[in-house]
Amino acid sequence: MERHLYRFRTADRLLGKDASETKEAVPGELEKLEIYFAPPEQLNDPLEGYKEIYWSGDEIVWANFFRHYLLILALRSWEVDDAVMNGVPLPNELPIGQYPGNLRGVFLLAFQEMDSLFQNNEIFQGYIKALSKAERKHYKPQLLFYLSTLHTRFLTIVLSVSHKYELTGAHHPDNPSDPLGDNDFHLQIISNIEAYDGLHRDFESYRQIAVTTSAFSIKAAHVWVNDHHGVNDLVTVFAPRYLDQIDQLMHPKWYVACFMKECNNSAIWGSYGDNHKGICLKYKVSGEGEDPALSLEMNKPIGLGRSGIIYGFQGMQFKEVFYDREHSEIDFFRSLGNVPNEALEGFWYNDGHGNLSTTSEWFQTDSSDLREKHWSNLDFALTSKLPQWESEKEYRLVLNSGMNISDKKHRILKYRFSSLDGIIFGIKTPLEHKLKAIRIIKAHCLLEGREEFQFYQAYYDPETKSIQHGLLPISINDADINVDPTELGSSSAES
Repeated sequence: MERHLYRFRTADRLLGKDASETKEAVPGELEKLEIYFAPPEQLNDPLEGYKEIYWSGDEIVWANFFRHYLLILALRSWEVDDAVMNGVPLPNELPIGQYPGNLRGVFLLAFQEMDSLFQNNEIFQGYIKALSKAERKHYKPQLLFYLSTLHTRFLTIVLSVSHKYELTGAHHPDNPSDPLGDNDFHLQIISNIEAYDGLHRDFESYRQIAVTTSAFSIKAAHVWVNDHHGVNDLVTVFAPRYLDQIDQLMHPKWYVACFMKECNNSAIWGSYGDNHKGICLKYKVSGEGEDPALSLEMNKPIGLGRSGIIYGFQGMQFKEVFYDREHSEIDFFRSLGNVPNEALEGFWYNDGHGNLSTTSEWFQTDSSDLREKHWSNLDFALTSKLPQWESEKEYRLVLNSGMNISDKKHRILKYRFSSLDGIIFGIKTPLEHKLKAIRIIKAHCLLEGREEFQFYQAYYDPETKSIQHGLLPISINDADINVDPTELGSSSAES
């Protein structure tokens, strides 16, 4: 029994754009038989891949967590100056994967001085001792609050030392140890952390922390003399961006292409199908009987060669999305599976005196069960969505790799024309788009010796109160006639 999944596309993406007097033609996804794999920030659910991350560890990993924050902030500040000097925009991605062992020359000297200032600061050390007490769990909203309130201290250390080594032109307050004069404020927070029993999660604190963090960042911005372009990026968005992107230390970046089990939902046609003016692709996927392991052959990255990434056709397994389960909890310090061994042994789990953190036990134990659990945590996160999205009935292909595939060109993958079983025109798909789609399909059929292809028309079925589709009695040759859409009364399929 054949199995099918559906993918909605707008006409612009699917069919491309025709040539004009000033511009060349732009081929679309249908002509090139391509599927785009999007990063989570381009998806419409802000909770895509959401994990309930918590931090629980001893003083060694908490100290190195703060040192890593200091390092990435320093690297970012140097990027700001480079961007200004070269007149280019700052990248959205922070250099999360870096650690002190990668630094050389003046940059290493500067960070060592920053690190010394950090380690000799009683407020920072107070936070480390409080957070490590009994290795209690601390969740992302709490940590964002702590980092946001400490951020000015981190930044004054970075900018004052960088200015000394002529690595930045940004201004900074004169007192890097206490730029806001708020020692008492931090001592109270440290006291509250120490009193936290870790047994009960205060969900009301999510609101309080979100409001307080936002207000604090606004007030802290007044400390800076903003005559240096890019400093605002360091002041206002760094802390939340760091916590969002540090997930990459647990699992590699991932990208998805979304499909659906059905194509009869009017709301889905309205949102993903360009208000019913788009086109739905019907894919034939492998998987016999009730076997849930559906897959589609894609020309995906499979290795590295002399000239770059090598591609090859392989089956990619679909992952079914579930809408009825809680988000998974993950222990950050015990899940650093995307960090090189030398960084784990030499930085994250090491106190610099040969002592290793208790959280390194998973790393020192070569356990297939732990590895399987680590990757199943990612899989669980990527296939869990809130119940409000249940109408999508989504299946997804997930692309991740140990290779750098952040460039969009590495995430536009080809599929075989034989996998495309049909296309469904929306209720309001313009006639010219239908004709163009048929012509593109005919070219593929001629190239591959395929004599038939199925075209469908979507329509409203009052009996089922849903959008159904019927097989059109046409062939791949029916778009060859010269038709003026205006002579048919409309450019949309109203008849």
